[in-house]
Amino acid sequence: MKVVLIHNQRPGGCHRRIVEQWRHLDVPVTEITFEWASTVTDDPVIVPLTFRDNQPHPLVRPATRYLDLFSLMASYTQMAQVIRDHDPDVIWMNPCHYLQAMWLPADLASRSVFYCDEPRRIDYEENLRQATRLRTRLPYWPLRRLARHLDRSTIVHIPRIATNSHYTVGQIRRAYGCRSEVVRLGVSPQFRPPDTPVERTHLLSVGNLIPTKGHDLVIAAAGRSGLGLPVVVVSHKSNPGEEARLRDIAREAGVELRVVIDVSDDELVALYQSATVTLYVSHAEPFGLVSIEAQACGSPVIVSDEGGLPESIVPGVTGWAVPRTVAGVGDVLAEFADTDLADKFGAAAAEHAATWSWADSARRLETMLAEVAEVAEESGRSRA
Repeated sequence: MKVVLIHNQRPGGCHRRIVEQWRHLDVPVTEITFEWASTVTDDPVIVPLTFRDNQPHPLVRPATRYLDLFSLMASYTQMAQVIRDHDPDVIWMNPCHYLQAMWLPADLASRSVFYCDEPRRIDYEENLRQATRLRTRLPYWPLRRLARHLDRSTIVHIPRIATNSHYTVGQIRRAYGCRSEVVRLGVSPQFRPPDTPVERTHLLSVGNLIPTKGHDLVIAAAGRSGLGLPVVVVSHKSNPGEEARLRDIAREAGVELRVVIDVSDDELVALYQSATVTLYVSHAEPFGLVSIEAQACGSPVIVSDEGGLPESIVPGVTGWAVPRTVAGVGDVLAEFADTDLADKFGAAAAEHAATWSWADSARRLETMLAEVAEVAEESGRSRA
């Protein structure tokens, strides 16, 4: 079976998921991606993609964004030809950072398996649409409509869609009217409990420095809890404006805050292992690798009761799913004044996370790829 892997992703949870599934697949894979993206395999095929200045002057920003989308469309046309030249049995499609479903002609989309981590939320969640600035809605309205059209024009032709949680299955159905299947995620071997007991020294929050990740809520809840523990926030890239806002909240809450950018996996494991609690209280997160990776390292977790996050824990055993309020998070956090509780929950968390396997995830994905390849081959024979 000849598999072509396509994606348009940079480092983050989605990219990590692609890397781990690829590592555990038992079939040869050819990666085709854009030069903007972070590669997955050792020998990718790179399609040129040129974007303009990332932070142009506000007066020319709309025109720049339109030109970038047209450049992306031109590159997708080129990618389609590259895929045809490789003549794969099946295409393993992964998200595009800009469109969500990658823009392919119907004949290529119809022999694809799409791992959809989430729908294009800006198009289907009212609170996100309302959060856009009033002054930008009119100039960007045609751009957003076109991007939505490109996303939908591909996904309606894809025969099999995989995703990460039952919550996201429902979101995909509501957004696109398409059926999808849960292919569970896994935990990499380096995420494991410490070999010897370590001191639990902090509260940990991991995710992009953006308001929806809930770092502000973690800091305020830490102050309410009375634990007196510092909060460590880990992000793979900086955001000076958001970091300044978090520091203001920390000063007001009387909480010591440390922001760590772009840590290695070994550094992240050490932070998980020494956390009294890892908090992941993001808004409507489709699933969240942070939760199971933290549990694998022996850290209890507190997650928001929204999205797919509750599916990552055993409530009251490995952690809690709580409302996204300072009281909801802080009052549960205060339970960890009992210093033995973190060790008790941490041991159960590590045992639970051991059931999440990238090998199992890849086997399920490989079965889907083989089934779509078989149907595509039969369809080709019937047309011949």
